[in-house]
Amino acid sequence: MPDKARKARPISLLYAGNLSEHTPAESFLKAVAGVVSRQPALEEKVRIVFLGQKSALALNQLNAFPHPRMLELRDHVPKTEAARMMQAAGALLILNDPRLDRYVPGKVYEYVASRKPMLVYGAGGESARLISGLQAGRIIEDGDVQGLEGFIQDLSTERAVPAGGPGIEDWLSRHTRQATSLAFLKLVDNIT
Repeated sequence: MPDKARKARPISLLYAGNLSEHTPAESFLKAVAGVVSRQPALEEKVRIVFLGQKSALALNQLNAFPHPRMLELRDHVPKTEAARMMQAAGALLILNDPRLDRYVPGKVYEYVASRKPMLVYGAGGESARLISGLQAGRIIEDGDVQGLEGFIQDLSTERAVPAGGPGIEDWLSRHTRQATSLAFLKLVDNIT
């Protein structure tokens, strides 16, 4: 009986962090609506959790989503609770806006450390290159309903979704706060 109850729970896709003008959810939500129009049963099988602060624009986009039962809006929580939620999620979501092409949000480091599969929605940029290189998730082009559908199907049927390749441990050890601080100081010393 516990196995049936576990399988009946919806798959959760977690976005942790501020949702604002720099991370608009509108295109992602349109793609999700497109997936649901192709496979209506997924409306009951998937929950998308938006954890953290949300701007007025973000709230308008979330409220306009035609499948509100799929969404769970949570306010900011302590870091320990956010980490617990990351571990419980089926996958972690990165909204990869082209305006942030040369930027890797801090949450990406926490996502990688969680060793959960990631969905990078929006191709290109530093975040997509990092996740692709670490084999830590899947990159879905903006507007690619079929690609998003495949990702959701793989999660819901427990097919393998990458959560980190062989280089992930080395990468994590080189990207602690201490390691990056020391690398920065060494770089500054070399300049002067």
